[in-house]
Amino acid sequence: RISSAGRLNAASSLDSRVVPKLISEPENLLFEIQKITMQSESQELTIRNISENSLQIDSVIVQAGFLVSMTNEWSDRLGSFQVDPGNAQLLNVCFNPQWPEEYKKLLIVYYHSDTGISQKCIVQLLGRGVSGSILTGGAVSGTWQKSQSPIYVTDDIYVETGLTLNIEPGVIVQFEGHHSFTIGVNACLIATGASEDSIIFRPYDIRTGWNGLRFLNSGDDDTLRYCRIIHSHKSALKYIVPIFIFFVCPPGKVYK
Repeated sequence: RISSAGRLNAASSLDSRVVPKLISEPENLLFEIQKITMQSESQELTIRNISENSLQIDSVIVQAGFLVSMTNEWSDRLGSFQVDPGNAQLLNVCFNPQWPEEYKKLLIVYYHSDTGISQKCIVQLLGRGVSGSILTGGAVSGTWQKSQSPIYVTDDIYVETGLTLNIEPGVIVQFEGHHSFTIGVNACLIATGASEDSIIFRPYDIRTGWNGLRFLNSGDDDTLRYCRIIHSHKSALKYIVPIFIFFVCPPGKVYK
């Protein structure tokens, strides 16, 4: 017969055998938005042996949408290798989304020590795959077509002096943060939607919104027709309640 104290001691002894011996630095990886079927720049992940014995890494597995490498060859799985006491192994991880969706996946390191107990170290991998186009900020001009839409804006954008940006019907412009869209002096924005195919300016996160359109000395050629401007406000810090601005210019009328 085993006493309650005996059972407690047995449990404590078992727990001491499975104390993690491998840690990851960092504990999770967050990737920027990435166009589907295209591979992102890699991020470094270090796995470190904090035990007093060598650890045998049995495998490293990443779930769908991510790839891992110790060299220049990318895969969803790495084979066995050893990490000595106090040492670390550098891994490279990249985001390779196949579908336009949020990705919340795992990288799992399976390992064991000379005790024979199998353990695992888990790292969370986060990213968002998108279709359309990603615009990293800066000067814009030319023509944005519906086939390029949605257009994801990851920083402030502006139309430079003397240049013109045309936006065609059906284009969705999505601001990933509280970014602004400025039309400079003697620059021109022509955003001409249609009654059944409007142009939409919107934020990814309605809680922070985006910083809006700013015209510097707007001329007669600046045009917004059949445009929807959603959750635009000047300061993210002053955001209190959701704001929805719906704007459609009727045919023949120009909004400046």
